[in-house]
Amino acid sequence: MTTTTTDPWNIPQGHTIDIPRAEAITGWRAEWVFPARGGALLYNFRDGHLSARPAECLEEHDHPVPDPECHCGYRVVRDLHHLAAYWKAYRRTDNTRGKTFPVYAIARVRGFGRIARPRTDPQYIRDDPPGTVRVSRMSIARTIYAPRDRAHYFADGLESFYSLVDVRIYDHLDDLIEGETP
Repeated sequence: MTTTTTDPWNIPQGHTIDIPRAEAITGWRAEWVFPARGGALLYNFRDGHLSARPAECLEEHDHPVPDPECHCGYRVVRDLHHLAAYWKAYRRTDNTRGKTFPVYAIARVRGFGRIARPRTDPQYIRDDPPGTVRVSRMSIARTIYAPRDRAHYFADGLESFYSLVDVRIYDHLDDLIEGETP
């Protein structure tokens, strides 16, 4: 069901809203970083452009993305400290299982197109951070944070592909939890 609310962050559960690019919401998301010839790329921005491809349903359902009854769409979190706290807890829980983590950067993004709230489902593995919405389209806004422990080759690599944004280094997720809230 499409809603007429004017605040995309407060869409009623089960509803969607369509927002033009000119009225995009701004928030944060974690993006996998991987090495590429001549630098490093963010997973959903693989071609080095500042706009991602339109989101698709990974469960192969035939519906518009995001759908309120599915988990599809790009997740965007309103506040950096909520995303950083979530990511810190996520890494801690997965560390207990002895997993090796890929490198993740935290990017400031603009979300637009079709927008929905996260689906609430007791069977779902983990809840999204507070203030999360799912969007069909996104672009990098202003900032990419790369972790210092891997920055020796990823920060410069990110700057080579995303020269129009500010690539910053963070030491610990706690710095982001307590620090910047643009």
